[in-house]
Amino acid sequence: MCYNDGAGGGPKTVLNHLIHYGKKHEIVLVFGGQGVLKDYCSQNGILHYQIPFEKKWKTPLGFYYILKYLSKHKPDVVVLHGQWAGFFGAIAAYLHKIPSFYIVQWPVFYTDWDFFRLVRNHLIEFITCRLSSLIAAISYGNYREYLFRFPFFSKKISLFSNPNTITLEENMYSSAISRDKLGWEKNEIHVLCLSRFSTQKRIDWLLQAWAKLEKEISHGRLWIAGDGELMRQMIELAKTLKLNRLTFLGARKDTKDLLSACDIVVMPTMYEGHANVPLEAMAFGKPIVACDVDGVRESFQNEIEGILVRPGDVHAFSDAIKVLIQSKETRVRMGQAGLLRVRKFDLEKVMEKFLKKIEEIVEISNKFNKRGE
Repeated sequence: MCYNDGAGGGPKTVLNHLIHYGKKHEIVLVFGGQGVLKDYCSQNGILHYQIPFEKKWKTPLGFYYILKYLSKHKPDVVVLHGQWAGFFGAIAAYLHKIPSFYIVQWPVFYTDWDFFRLVRNHLIEFITCRLSSLIAAISYGNYREYLFRFPFFSKKISLFSNPNTITLEENMYSSAISRDKLGWEKNEIHVLCLSRFSTQKRIDWLLQAWAKLEKEISHGRLWIAGDGELMRQMIELAKTLKLNRLTFLGARKDTKDLLSACDIVVMPTMYEGHANVPLEAMAFGKPIVACDVDGVRESFQNEIEGILVRPGDVHAFSDAIKVLIQSKETRVRMGQAGLLRVRKFDLEKVMEKFLKKIEEIVEISNKFNKRGE
């Protein structure tokens, strides 16, 4: 069950779970929104239900449909992805006496920036954790926060290190061919940001850093691919900063060509569950500059596959990009190190850990039900 099949890394991660589980088990997917999950299910004949769930005000109606579909299909286990899917899904599964596995993909506690959010986040996560059979934290920061806030559920909470995956065939793309295809200049250093335009992603930090770089570097160009609610605001900020070597690409499906063509990947995010972008960059042998936050620092090592910078330090972010623009040797060294590190995020190895836990939950539930008969 997934809250919103929209933009971002969440649906991509759920898709990896879907592909792997489908090799051994029958799957029914319930989700809000429309994107890669709907496309995959439609193309591969996987039973799926699109429910009114992608907006918070629609969730009560979505909850009704969750109850309806659980009653209809009576699954052995419910796998939950995301805060609202976790909350409503855990309640529905509990009412139907079905075990549930909550995968904490959204680092909800990083959004406790006012009293309402603080209370809401704590209450929702408490109920979800209370009713779930197992909770999977996908970064050390998340794991630590859940243990601290809900120590009485500690036996349920497990840390799943390296939870995201990448298919390594992607690095077979040719940089030269991709640049020709995109029409990018061969003699420039191309910096790429793949991101949603949201408060979490802090594109404003990147634009401020790039404004400093444009005064110091003459052969670099920044490309930002993605869209979101803050896109218009960020375009206006770029105009205010008088940025000349920057292009907003909008939402793109040719991200593999973009990754192949670029020299450096940047990620100015404020927090993550577990970031996909660094894995994609390493799969193409590209160095990364990113904020040193939970969900990112687990992906790559500072000064080895890329450079980690204190979040919000615009000058340090700018300086880190400048180092990579000026040193081809450093870019090549970090890119090669990334190609080696990304192997530990192989799809089959990572997904098998989740599948084993799911099978354990089902086995325990079956034994319990037999004793109760």
